[in-house]
Amino acid sequence: MARKEHYWIFVDLGANPTEYYVAPAIWVGNEVAKRHQEFLLANGGRRPVNPDSVHHKIKVKWIEQWRQRWGLLGLRDD
Repeated sequence: MARKEHYWIFVDLGANPTEYYVAPAIWVGNEVAKRHQEFLLANGGRRPVNPDSVHHKIKVKWIEQWRQRWGLLGLRDD
């Protein structure tokens, strides 16, 4: 279970320089659940390729608001 003080750090290795996204775990959990539910509704209630998969992609545009948000961890935002 995500707690208020837990965070996810996403790393975009395809960016030059590398980009970092610091997102609260509560937000990530809610966002993934919401987007997964939307995906299932659009696909008949199940994953079309691999129904047993537990993987969920995160698109950079979904987490853009968390780019370089080191201040959330008490660090400088650069």
